[in-house]
Amino acid sequence: MKQFLLKSLLLCAVTVAYFGTASAQSELFAGNVQFSPSSISSFAQSPDKITFSELIQDNDNMQVNVQTQSPTKVQVKYFNMTGNMAKQETYDLVKGSNELKVNTDNLDAGVYMVQFYSANGSALRRIVKN
Repeated sequence: MKQFLLKSLLLCAVTVAYFGTASAQSELFAGNVQFSPSSISSFAQSPDKITFSELIQDNDNMQVNVQTQSPTKVQVKYFNMTGNMAKQETYDLVKGSNELKVNTDNLDAGVYMVQFYSANGSALRRIVKN
């Protein structure tokens, strides 16, 4: 009986740890992101609907080119390496090619993951703020 209780307690602890981790990470990673084999920074969903380019960096100026088939709204979230959201912005994109500036103002120096969300897909990029 004692072994049964210990196994049950262990199973409960593992279940709570798993679901707690999954819900904490759901804010950082969208479920519709797919890995591209060419590069870890190349994420895309439905390339015929929306496409995010590689991050282009020139000193402290950074941008991502976004190609859309229709006007869309993109939400940009900046996460520090502990997974906490440091900043959030929203942009309205037009049909066609858009240059989306990655605004690192008001961020402390460090490494960040930038998540681009839209109704048609999302992308994840890593940036370093000096």
